[in-house]
Amino acid sequence: MGSSLLRVTDLQSGYDGGKVLNGLTLTLEKSEVVAIIGRNGVGKTTFMRTLIGILDTDAGSIELDGKNISAIAPDERARAGLGYVPQGREIFPGLTVEENMKVGLQILRSGSTKDMDMALNFFPVLRTKLQQKAGTMSGGEQQQLAIARVLVGRPRVLLLDEPSEGIQPSIVQAIAEKLVEISSTLGLGILLVEQNMNMVEMAASRCCVMDKGRVVQHLSKDQLNDDELMRRHLAV
Repeated sequence: MGSSLLRVTDLQSGYDGGKVLNGLTLTLEKSEVVAIIGRNGVGKTTFMRTLIGILDTDAGSIELDGKNISAIAPDERARAGLGYVPQGREIFPGLTVEENMKVGLQILRSGSTKDMDMALNFFPVLRTKLQQKAGTMSGGEQQQLAIARVLVGRPRVLLLDEPSEGIQPSIVQAIAEKLVEISSTLGLGILLVEQNMNMVEMAASRCCVMDKGRVVQHLSKDQLNDDELMRRHLAV
């Protein structure tokens, strides 16, 4: 296999000298959705924050499309093609849907309405709410907006931290299906940190189990349907 879209090798990082990631290694290919699962406190969100550059890489490397991005600033990583939807979504509640989308366009200095159209095609409900204040929408609609806002920046890799949080089950299913469609249509690699096993089973083509700051096991799609196995990995 040639160079992976995203290649993380022996990554170490943490907070104030305390190590959380202890040599984490994984790869993500084009058009692939990979879920990261594990008990609370194993370092999943720390991993996301290190990938996007909010936390410094202490050792190891992060390569995007063969280019080492471990030392560049978060905004440069975004322009290089790393899109991030944080836990809790972090949309701008006082801005309209359209204004939120335009914020996403600023990543691409050449961004155009064509990019906005592309993102809205995946989430038609947002088209009907362009002038609505984002804070007045349901959790599911806000999550769709958060994903669409990142998509307008034309990322190569999409990072999602707990996208099912606070969303009703029927919408979780719709978003999971949409992630698969986005990944295959745009050739995006999607990395998904998620506790909701329904979403993982519907969206992911494979799964990385984290423990103590590293990936300890890789699960195939078939193994994701093994309830006993999943309980063993996720039981607190």
